[in-house]
Amino acid sequence: MYLIFGKGKSGKAASQLLKSKKIPHLLADDKTPHWQGYLKEASIAVVSPGIPPSHPLFKLSQDKELIGETELAYRFWRGETVAITGTDGKSTTTRLVYLILKSHLSGVYEGGNIGRPFSEIVSQSSSGVAVLEVSSFQGYTLKTFRPSVGVFLNFAPDHLDWHKDLEDYLRGKYNIFLRQREEDILILNNWQREVISTPSRAEKIFFGKGGDIDLAIDATVIKEYTKPNDDKNFNYLKLNPELLESMNNIDKKIANGASMVYK
Repeated sequence: MYLIFGKGKSGKAASQLLKSKKIPHLLADDKTPHWQGYLKEASIAVVSPGIPPSHPLFKLSQDKELIGETELAYRFWRGETVAITGTDGKSTTTRLVYLILKSHLSGVYEGGNIGRPFSEIVSQSSSGVAVLEVSSFQGYTLKTFRPSVGVFLNFAPDHLDWHKDLEDYLRGKYNIFLRQREEDILILNNWQREVISTPSRAEKIFFGKGGDIDLAIDATVIKEYTKPNDDKNFNYLKLNPELLESMNNIDKKIANGASMVYK
């Protein structure tokens, strides 16, 4: 039996996913009477990203597997995954990548820490391309998650009310890409030592000064672009053909990057 802890958007989506698979589970939170007893009966605990490691659930789950909602969804996902993280800019970048791919491919989904939980996507479709914003909270509880394409934008002190220290915060980011393989792609900020040092076996492509990709976008583009459901006036004048080739031939992954100009 699964115990899903947290009744927010992520917890409810995880519950719906398990329900669709006819897998026994209980949805609980701190207000659920005797949740500790239910936890003892569970083989796997699924924790929502808002629950910090200081919560008693983590200590009480030491004799069982503890995962997050993103990890749960990934175990039922049969498609490709693009995972985007960073202290700043990850929501905007996720939206940009999603709309670029959506304009050329079918079966492209956006979610994770932005908009729809990954479990909600998987409840509706188990294959395609999932473009996910992944936070350090979600990264903390990943066990098998392996993105075909990863993006680590930047790193700065943040969320120290959730993480015990800065190193713990960085480990949450690193864990997103830890299980990538040589055939995968990891795009990194060439300006930051912490980002450059990301442990991954994936092919690393660096953006920024001195990197492999010089990707520039005007701030007014981002402002217009991130309006909800407003992509009809966004034109892609220059899209690296290798990007399209790699996503159309899923086994190739993403090969370079995109140069985007707003018209």
